[in-house]
Amino acid sequence: MYKRQDETGYFVVPHLPVGQYTVVETVAPTGYNRTPSKRTVNIVSGGNDPYVVDFSGDELSSITVINLDSDSREPIAGSEWMLYDNTGKLVQGPRTSNENGMVYFPGLEPGTYMIRQRAVVDGYIQELQSSTVKIENENQKVIETLYNTALGNVTVSVTDSDTNKPLPGCSVTLYTESPSQLVAGPKTTNSAGLAIFDGIPDGN
Repeated sequence: MYKRQDETGYFVVPHLPVGQYTVVETVAPTGYNRTPSKRTVNIVSGGNDPYVVDFSGDELSSITVINLDSDSREPIAGSEWMLYDNTGKLVQGPRTSNENGMVYFPGLEPGTYMIRQRAVVDGYIQELQSSTVKIENENQKVIETLYNTALGNVTVSVTDSDTNKPLPGCSVTLYTESPSQLVAGPKTTNSAGLAIFDGIPDGN
């Protein structure tokens, strides 16, 4: 006879005849080790109280990734992550970081795992992060913090050299210093004489 526990963690087998019975845990709950030992129950005549059999499995190991802004240390929500074993086989994922920047990979056996970022959120440099984590014991909780760097902003002010008044309508293009390569633009200065470039990576 096979029975599955309910949401309370119990299952009930009513109206059993007198005799000896063996209870075996065949499948453990997600994230837990299966209890390998059997439980034996002897039901005798005249017994009115229920027989209670307990299976207490150990929780498997887990990896929690925390994705933070490299400057502000604020959590980054919406980045995507994958977990692979040491052969490159996908174990879990993709998983998306929550409002606390956290991604949870539960139910892991001992071994070596590779955390790989699959997608960086908008507004950050598109450099995918990765890390290798080794789980040596059961019920080990690993927390791995990985960082992404936000893109910067450049504001160019154009003014009259004599009067220092802002000059709207000027065309401005942004280049790297050396070697000279186009980064963004052209952009036209606004009424305040400003050209604003968003999402610029680090550099000169």
